[in-house]
Amino acid sequence: MLAMAGIGDWITGALEKGGAKVRTVIPEEGGLQFTESFSIGKGSQKADLAKKWIQYITSAKGQVKSANMVAYPCLIPNKKGWELLATETPAEAKRQGMVLNQSNVMDMIRDGRITYRQLPVQQSLEDWNDFWSEYKGS
Repeated sequence: MLAMAGIGDWITGALEKGGAKVRTVIPEEGGLQFTESFSIGKGSQKADLAKKWIQYITSAKGQVKSANMVAYPCLIPNKKGWELLATETPAEAKRQGMVLNQSNVMDMIRDGRITYRQLPVQQSLEDWNDFWSEYKGS
């Protein structure tokens, strides 16, 4: 049986790790990559701890931990992280297309097959209300 659904790689990864015979495929027309960011708010009472956490989670070790999460695993943005992922969990590195010296996820980004989603821009409350009214009315 062949079934297709428009969902993210994270859910197929979770299903696959559980034994399901599923696979994520990026359509020839392309797909979107979500992005995340970390920041420390002005006036944060624990800015030093937040900075240490950001330093850890953006290190190779932290990126490998993120790449191995069941829900929303990350795409590792650096070579050291890829090397460590291949050493610690080679099957996951292969599943996510993060193996050096072969066709990989970064090639799909460079070729425009995967594009980053547009980050939100500041919009007025009126814009949001107009969008919501149009959405509800469709």
